[in-house]
Amino acid sequence: MEDELDLTRYLRILVRHARLGIVIFILTAGAILLVNLLRPASYTATATLFAGGPQYQWRFDSRLSPNIPVNVNWQRIFLDLAKDPWFRSQVAAQVETRFPHKNIGEMSVRAGKQSLIHIDVTAFTPQDAADLANAWAEAFAYQAEQLYGATALAEPFAQELKRWEEQYQQAVKAVEEFKARTGVGIASEGAPSLEGYEWLGALGMELAERSRQLAAHRQAIANLQLLKEQLEQARRQNASLEELSWQLLDAPTIAARGILTHEVVAEHLNDAGALAALLDAELTAQQAAATALEERLSADQAQLAQLSSELDRLVEERNLAKENYLTLQRKVSEIEIENRVEGPLVRVVGKAAAPEKRASRDWSVVAVLAITAGAVLAIAASIIAEFMTRHQPAKTRLL
Repeated sequence: MEDELDLTRYLRILVRHARLGIVIFILTAGAILLVNLLRPASYTATATLFAGGPQYQWRFDSRLSPNIPVNVNWQRIFLDLAKDPWFRSQVAAQVETRFPHKNIGEMSVRAGKQSLIHIDVTAFTPQDAADLANAWAEAFAYQAEQLYGATALAEPFAQELKRWEEQYQQAVKAVEEFKARTGVGIASEGAPSLEGYEWLGALGMELAERSRQLAAHRQAIANLQLLKEQLEQARRQNASLEELSWQLLDAPTIAARGILTHEVVAEHLNDAGALAALLDAELTAQQAAATALEERLSADQAQLAQLSSELDRLVEERNLAKENYLTLQRKVSEIEIENRVEGPLVRVVGKAAAPEKRASRDWSVVAVLAITAGAVLAIAASIIAEFMTRHQPAKTRLL
């Protein structure tokens, strides 16, 4: 009952101040209608975009395979993107740079058939409407491509390519400097094969030469030991010493010393003890030389093994940097070719032309707005008038 009484009370207030409400309603609705009638003529131009995904999956290098979703409704994606305030502000900022001293208006985005998107822009002249619609469409396509297109990948890949190119150049320089400093890894051009050590350069050649010297000393030691055995056997059998294999003394390292020569042997053929002493002395000298060479070779081999390991590490780093550099280079080329062949995901396919007719006003919307605004203000004015009547001073009411 209270709600019914309250409603009745408000109806009585409206009836009591009906004259004021009617005046306010007519003035408000008339003002809205008059403003729309006097508003300057406007023109709406439409630019058309095409939104579509790539038709091919580009694979210049299988190690960098893009994750391309299937069955994607690109039209819906870009229509939803157009509703985002941040995206619209980015598009508007790009349009403002082209028209710095002009009202750029606001774009209205709507779906067309299949993959088409229409952008409507309203301005006060036909040419302005066409220019602004084209500017909004181009800015929309550019910003969408920056977010979703292949060009969005180009910049980070290009930065990585530049970084790996620098690393590759540094790795190549490190290998060459190591070769120049140590000689390891530099082949000796024009030199005969040195048991596979020629790739180690000067150090390898020294190692090969010492290896040959050690082999010669070991051969000389074997010759001397054989002569000692023959000498002992001849002494036991009282055989002639001239029949021994004295040609074994022609070994290069024995001949190079020039101590135990054929002449010296000929002088002591009748003294087996003296010959045995000479053989022992020469054998001791050859063994001492062989031991010194073995120690030197062990040290050189350890050093070369360390240098070879360091070279392997540098070469591996160079090869890895080269592989990454070439992979990224192929990816950047793939993106560039994809852009040229496929084109952007969003592109302008229909430029806006200057409209010939004015944009028609929706008078039904204007009428609803006028009636609603007039009714609200009329009710508010009636309630305010009732409030002022009830609370005015008694003296004023008596007068």
